[in-house]
Amino acid sequence: MNFRSDLDVVFLYRATRKSDAERCEQLASKIMTSCSRMTPGGKLYDIDARLRPEGRNAPLAVAEKQYLDYFRQRASLWERQSLTRARVIAGDKKFSSAVIESVRDSIYRSSLPNGWTEEIFSMRRKTESRSRTSTSEFFNIKLGAGGLMDVEFAIQALQLHRGKKAFPSTNMYDLLELYSRGASHAERIRALNKNYKLLRRVETSLRLGLDVKTHIIPADDESLDYLARLLRYPSTKEFLSSLHACMKETRTLFESILRSLT
Repeated sequence: MNFRSDLDVVFLYRATRKSDAERCEQLASKIMTSCSRMTPGGKLYDIDARLRPEGRNAPLAVAEKQYLDYFRQRASLWERQSLTRARVIAGDKKFSSAVIESVRDSIYRSSLPNGWTEEIFSMRRKTESRSRTSTSEFFNIKLGAGGLMDVEFAIQALQLHRGKKAFPSTNMYDLLELYSRGASHAERIRALNKNYKLLRRVETSLRLGLDVKTHIIPADDESLDYLARLLRYPSTKEFLSSLHACMKETRTLFESILRSLT
């Protein structure tokens, strides 16, 4: 998580009575409202609950059995990929541990479909198409080619490829460190780690320094100059040149890692 991060959440419950299920739905709705409503001091988080089965058309709270059955039988590759980062944030400890263990079992022990790396490439192209295309004057450091999502997709692909031997962590920094010590991909992962840290620094500077919730590098000279100085670059030109080189290398590394997994 970073400053002004959105939260992707799934509300799960175990109940046999309809009245208990209804109370779980009401509680989930209350949590969503409480976290995202505007107050005099701002709001806590924007919460996205669309990762639940059937997305926005389904109830907010999902029964444990329904969720796990869906995940074992019908979940798509992108859902498996996204849940490589799933972790418990609240709830009964015994129940939560059982759910996470079942989710990890479905993610890592199920065989990957034929052409799975190409499917990840396709998903990445779709997310990239939703951003404005990067030019020499414009960067989207999350969705654009070579942005944060390239690093995250590469690590998620490596986790899926490792299967039941996947590293037991959901923290991107930890995973980058772990893979950088491995026998394969180590040099490429070290480069990705360096680039990821730079992109996250830029993201933090945008949100704290310029007070904007965006991954788009500003185009006006005043904001660019301030951002460059905040990140300790001697000039705007050197900042943009460094960012361009970082994203270009990241895209090359992302493509190289995925192709090595086919």
